[in-house]
Amino acid sequence: MDHPTFGRWLKLRRRSLGLTQAQLGEQIGYAGETIRKVEADELRPSRQMAEKLAKALEIAPEEQAAFVRFARDEASRDEVALPVQIKTSSPPPFTSPTHITADLLPREGNLPLPRDPLLGREWEVAVVQNLLLRPTVGLVTLTGPGGVGKSRLALQVAANLLSHATPETGERAFPAGVYFVPLASLDDPTLVLPAIAQTLNVREAEGQPLLLALQEHLRDQQLLLVLDNFEQVVAAALLLGDLLQAAPRLKILVTSRTVLHLREEQTFAVPPLTLPALDTEPGQVNATTDPAQLLKAPAVQLFIERAQSAQADFAVTSANARTLA
Repeated sequence: MDHPTFGRWLKLRRRSLGLTQAQLGEQIGYAGETIRKVEADELRPSRQMAEKLAKALEIAPEEQAAFVRFARDEASRDEVALPVQIKTSSPPPFTSPTHITADLLPREGNLPLPRDPLLGREWEVAVVQNLLLRPTVGLVTLTGPGGVGKSRLALQVAANLLSHATPETGERAFPAGVYFVPLASLDDPTLVLPAIAQTLNVREAEGQPLLLALQEHLRDQQLLLVLDNFEQVVAAALLLGDLLQAAPRLKILVTSRTVLHLREEQTFAVPPLTLPALDTEPGQVNATTDPAQLLKAPAVQLFIERAQSAQADFAVTSANARTLA
């Protein structure tokens, strides 16, 4: 009997467990597109990926080595004893995946969903995202006055990185998740660690300092923390350095009106949105009098977005163009 390819077997097994390609990818820290390529036999999994698949697909421990050889095409399929007899006519029997280990479960995070689109920040998003993807960068602080858009920029960067995959391997940039910690309501620096611990569901063990508990939890995690409105608790900045020292794969994105003055810190000053140009001569037609040109300014786009939420029929006209500018 002809044996199905590993890709076909993987598809049958995944479906029998009730998983989509995206869900299986999340469990093992790879993009759903990578799973699709493996199932289509366009890509042979690496040894690391095959080992993660063995756990996520509930391969018996004593048969995982054979499974990896099969996945890697390092042995003939006839000699590989898979835990489930593969039949091309029907999928493997369903087994409830309740015993999948915690570190293989999807942990995407808790990012809030912004109500408004991000306007005119394409360059800023790209710069900050690239900073956080650098292996030598552990902490990025977005600085600027209140209302300039630091929090909204941070959320967009975090959302992008949540699904970002490394082109070379297909592995997610932050397989352990992206977590948002709001600090606007805090004014006591000693409450920063408890806020982080609550977000990550880390509990302080009896007789163990919370900092140590967090360090142990984060030590091997490839995770992004977003700490919003840090200026009110800036005295806790040194604790971030302690976390980064203990967790080499941890990345932290901070929004703050002031810099943190940490050795690990990379700062990015968030500029105001671009405004329309003013008339240089009386009667000159430019962005201040031409509605079509005025609409190209990101600051005006944001204003219109807010105005239409209160008045649905609001529009820029030649009559109100100069006032808006």
